[in-house]
Amino acid sequence: MAIDKEQLSLLIEEILEELPPLFKNSISNVEFVVEDYPDPEIQKQFGSRFLLGLYQGIPLPRRNRSYNLVMPDRIVIYLGNLERVAGKNWPEEVKKVLWHEIGHYFGLSDEELWKLSSEEKSK
Repeated sequence: MAIDKEQLSLLIEEILEELPPLFKNSISNVEFVVEDYPDPEIQKQFGSRFLLGLYQGIPLPRRNRSYNLVMPDRIVIYLGNLERVAGKNWPEEVKKVLWHEIGHYFGLSDEELWKLSSEEKSK
C-alpha cells in the first residue's frame, strides 16, 4: 500500500498531539523526520534493511546542563519500509513505531520497550 509522505507527516503531528501532557510537555529539542529508507551505514549499524524508525540523540535521562547547546535529536520514520510491512493498518503501525522511538528519547531500551508492549497486549 502506498503511503504519501505528506500524509505520514500529518499523522505524526496528530499522534504527537495525542500524547499525554506529561510526555508531550517533556519532549524538547527533537526533530521528527520522514525519510524513504535508512542509508546503508544505518542499515549496517543496526543490521536491518527493514528498520521502521530510529531515535538519534542523547536520551533525556543522560542530558546535562550543556545539552541545550547541541543540535536537535532526531526521530526518523522510514516511509519505504513502513509501506513494505504495514499494509492497510499503516496508521496504527506508525503510532507503534513513533511511540517506540519516543520511548528511546525517554531513556528506555529496546528490551524495556518490548516488555511494555507485551504487557499492554496481554491486557
